[in-house]
Amino acid sequence: MFMPRTPRNPVLASKPYTKRLLVDHVKENLIAGVEPHQKRVVVNLAERSRIFNTETGTFRTYDDFVSDWTYIGSRWVPDETCTLCGKQHIRRACTIEDEGTGDRMVVGSECVHTHLTIITDAGEHLTGDAKKDFLKAEMEKAKDRFFKAAWDADWADAMALWPEIYRLHNEVIYRSNDRNDVRRIQRRLDSKGYISEGTSMHLWWTTRAPSFVAELARNEAIITHHTTMQARAARAASDRVADANAFRTRFEWLTDLNCVPRGITVSDALRVESAVRRYGKEGLRWGNDETYARVMAAVPGTPAPVNPFDGIEGTSEWERGFLKSVGDRLADGRSLSPRQNEVLIKVLKGLGLNPEDYL
Repeated sequence: MFMPRTPRNPVLASKPYTKRLLVDHVKENLIAGVEPHQKRVVVNLAERSRIFNTETGTFRTYDDFVSDWTYIGSRWVPDETCTLCGKQHIRRACTIEDEGTGDRMVVGSECVHTHLTIITDAGEHLTGDAKKDFLKAEMEKAKDRFFKAAWDADWADAMALWPEIYRLHNEVIYRSNDRNDVRRIQRRLDSKGYISEGTSMHLWWTTRAPSFVAELARNEAIITHHTTMQARAARAASDRVADANAFRTRFEWLTDLNCVPRGITVSDALRVESAVRRYGKEGLRWGNDETYARVMAAVPGTPAPVNPFDGIEGTSEWERGFLKSVGDRLADGRSLSPRQNEVLIKVLKGLGLNPEDYL
């Protein structure tokens, strides 16, 4: 039985109602016209309610005093008896309260659905299927709370080791036979906080949990190695991010000073930054390494390099474009490939120029 609490409804508490002993003739009047299977409910509730009106000197009807009681919560319990109908061994228990006195008692969820009022936090009075669905949802929450508390009490030591066991089979041991099991268990723990009895997950847990300590000790070497490799990978990833940020910062600085090396565009810089984040500056390929080096080596304020072929007019658009491309490359201090040298010499000779004057 719950101890009386401070009433939640001052208006109801101020009513001139009080409890009275139920003598036989009062019981008979209360249950007159009531269905046989409901008579016990009416009498039991009357014994806990304020059924007498001191101002009028009359007894209140069931429909009147039942409205004093309201549902305030659900509990999943090992074994309980409904105060209203007397049903024993119930697990779906609800707490109801007389809002005028603060008196509380435990009743079954079916009795709440049949006899009591449920008012949501928004002030909505639930009836019919809405009340049934509400009670079902609240009981599921209560059930989860009950079994999670029992789980935490029974498996506290194993749960303290579980993160390392999960990591061992999910990350450390390549192709672990238990990987699917530990992943299913982790998803269940994330959603419910416990593993239901009678499931394959619960069987796995009860079989393996007692040996978690020994399992971690047996795999200590590979766990340590994996941890070391993870730390190295994390440091490498951090270095890649730092190098990419440094490249972007320098390119933006050169852009503000109008000193970006010749031929490097914003799209080139974005491509190099992305490559550095993914592969690191040591892993740059396909010209990205050259672009990276040119940007990082650029010094604002130095005279702009001169294209040695400026002013030379080729006989075709292709020759003019070729001379500008290789000339910019030489002006930036970059070397030409053997094929580029060969073509350049041929072009210069075709224009009546001496290649040795330019190379």
